[in-house]
Amino acid sequence: MQVLDSAGERLRQYGFQHVTVVWDGFVEASYGPRLLSALHGCSVGTVLVDGTSDIHDITERAFQLTASDVVIGMGGGAVIDVAKYTRLLAEAGRYQHSYIHFKRRIRKQRLFFNG
Repeated sequence: MQVLDSAGERLRQYGFQHVTVVWDGFVEASYGPRLLSALHGCSVGTVLVDGTSDIHDITERAFQLTASDVVIGMGGGAVIDVAKYTRLLAEAGRYQHSYIHFKRRIRKQRLFFNG
């Protein structure tokens, strides 16, 4: 049995029910149906990394995600970086004050770097 085909079974075995998949268009087209089929029984959200997102877009999307037990990144280096960063921000986003504090910090950095 291939790793991809057993992904849902393995995740459920360890109690993971809420899954976020981060991928690019090529991976989604090539492996999406197969992975989503394997993840039956799990609640699955997806994030498409299209190469045009900047750090602020990624931040906004991460805070909009529902809580996940696991984030799966499939693709090249940028996709994996976005998956790791998304998970980090999703954890921080569980607390509203963290979100507000983070946005203020980003705004201050933006002013500092632009000015």
